[in-house]
Amino acid sequence: MVRRDEPKAHSVYPRGSQAKPTVELPERDAPEPFGFFTVGRIGFVVAIALFFAFVIGSGYLIRQLHREAGIAEETHPPSPTATEAPTQEAWVSLDMIHVTSIALGNVPLAIVNGQRVSEGDLLEVKTPAGPATLRVVGIEDGTVHFKYGSQIIDAKWMAPPTPTKPR
Repeated sequence: MVRRDEPKAHSVYPRGSQAKPTVELPERDAPEPFGFFTVGRIGFVVAIALFFAFVIGSGYLIRQLHREAGIAEETHPPSPTATEAPTQEAWVSLDMIHVTSIALGNVPLAIVNGQRVSEGDLLEVKTPAGPATLRVVGIEDGTVHFKYGSQIIDAKWMAPPTPTKPR
């Protein structure tokens, strides 16, 4: 930078000399080298952190909204041995299965023995020979279909009895 209040530097040469006049240039301050933490790098790291926070937060939000809406989450199917009958023959009768409600929608649901079940779920029923695990294979209007070993059981929804008024 040149100060405005100082006169320019001049060199005086005789008229007959071959030398060219030189002008002294003021010294410029060298720019400082950039440090490790620059605005661009900090902005980039913040952008990456915000992206990961958005991805994780949106995944949590989607799962929470699905729970509130009642959409069933994808579950891994249980092993095939879970639906097989135990070694000791346990028999399951329709008296052991009480269907109290059926809701037909995108995901059909039923209330059986006080538990909410959908297609593919397992239901444990107590029998005289021990617990038996039934698999829900289908839910239709008025009927829930179960599989126990090689046996197919169709449990029907029964309307609750209406109370009679004494006369």
